[in-house]
Amino acid sequence: MGSCSCKIFSDTMKALVTGGCSFSMDTNNLHTWNHYLAKDYNKSYHTGIDASGNDFIIRRVINEINKIKSEVDEIDCVVLWSGISRKMYVTKDDEYLNHGILRTQALHNFEEFKRLNPNWEDLIADTEETIDTAHVTIDTNPIEEDEYGYTWFVPQINPPRIQEFYKKFSNLVNDWEQTTFYIYILQEFCKANGINLYWGHYTNVYDSIEPPEHLKWAYNNIDFSKCFSNNSMKQWVYEKMGSRGFTSDNIHPNEKGHEEFCKSVIQPFITNSK
Repeated sequence: MGSCSCKIFSDTMKALVTGGCSFSMDTNNLHTWNHYLAKDYNKSYHTGIDASGNDFIIRRVINEINKIKSEVDEIDCVVLWSGISRKMYVTKDDEYLNHGILRTQALHNFEEFKRLNPNWEDLIADTEETIDTAHVTIDTNPIEEDEYGYTWFVPQINPPRIQEFYKKFSNLVNDWEQTTFYIYILQEFCKANGINLYWGHYTNVYDSIEPPEHLKWAYNNIDFSKCFSNNSMKQWVYEKMGSRGFTSDNIHPNEKGHEEFCKSVIQPFITNSK
């Protein structure tokens, strides 16, 4: 999680709290949209972390807000929701699903990524050290392997136990319903605390799911006027900038893509919403 102090001319202490996955993980190697948005605030707190699912995103965002809400006058919370099938899991080393099997696969994938991308250090913030410590507290502080902590994973990784989990216990409608609930819960949390919430999606999978009507109770109570990008950041950058807006992996927007998305979509949306 990163934070910064940004100079603006106002007597009101305004803070920005952002959340998301790698599309929102601002680093010195690759500044993401929230880096550019933070310039409009006195303080900013970025909770985005690589490969996060929406279950971990909402926990980290609410935790951060709870820590700072008594110290500032106004908070804008801006979230770029992640892939709906990404999962967070509380586990330790002797559990059937544990961080060790995820770490082994992650290190393998990391080495393959470095082999295919000689300039990998300019593309991502991951290192062997960060992969090794992805068994963490809510503030992403590493903890001992024999203590329960947070870990997270995505459908594309290969360990048989993870594939077994997705085959037996996951489906897209369930994932859609859970993400819908997270959006609704964050909306109500922000409303109860006088916080301005704005959100979008990094990919358009959420909007492509058609659940049955009886599962839409939370969906029907979401204020979609606060959504700045239902069709996804990734799609916007692709349509407006093509390959010029992406890093060499053709998945993640580059700094120019992030800057343009912030300047053209998020900043005017927030301004016009107030």
